[in-house]
Amino acid sequence: MADEASADPNPAGPPPGSGDGAPEHLPDVLADDAPAAHLDLPPDLERRLRKLSGQNAPHRGPILATTRGWVSRDSRWPKLAARFLDFAVLTDEHLVLCSTGFFTRRPRRQVLREPLRRLVVTPIGSAPIRTLRVAGDFRSKIRMELRPDEQTAAFVKELLERTPANPRLRAEPWAAIGQLGVDPPPAPIDAPQLAAPDADEPPEVEAE
Repeated sequence: MADEASADPNPAGPPPGSGDGAPEHLPDVLADDAPAAHLDLPPDLERRLRKLSGQNAPHRGPILATTRGWVSRDSRWPKLAARFLDFAVLTDEHLVLCSTGFFTRRPRRQVLREPLRRLVVTPIGSAPIRTLRVAGDFRSKIRMELRPDEQTAAFVKELLERTPANPRLRAEPWAAIGQLGVDPPPAPIDAPQLAAPDADEPPEVEAE
């Protein structure tokens, strides 16, 4: 005899799981993976950027800004340097650069992923800023010449706000979050204090 579905013990009542003890809303554990509506990115492009922005898995945190631009080594003659059209992605912790496919013109692979607290970003030129010099824990400084659009303006603003302006204030890799990797500068000593003898040292006696 085949099993049959049991009859509903309360056909006129509310459906199961909707009583007083049921939660009104189930939390979304993948809330960070929700599409970034403020960036107006196509779903396929955002999914690809998230995949390339992570280290061992797709990035599941917020994407603050994205843009595209020409990236090269910073040199005396930047126009003669080899340039590459890359996607720039700014997350809450990292700056990520992704190369562009030659035929597809889509993000191809990750070429740079650096913590924001280890970068020093210098704007070049007058406003609106489109060119940046980025220094970090890599051999040569890089130069980013970004597209003149609203995405670039938002990207530059977020990047400058989240990176230290002073190279001495970069956090060392072994420092805890929120700590600085350099010792604070010593307090200045006044001239009268330098001239005053130390109380612990005995006074000097002149030889006769």
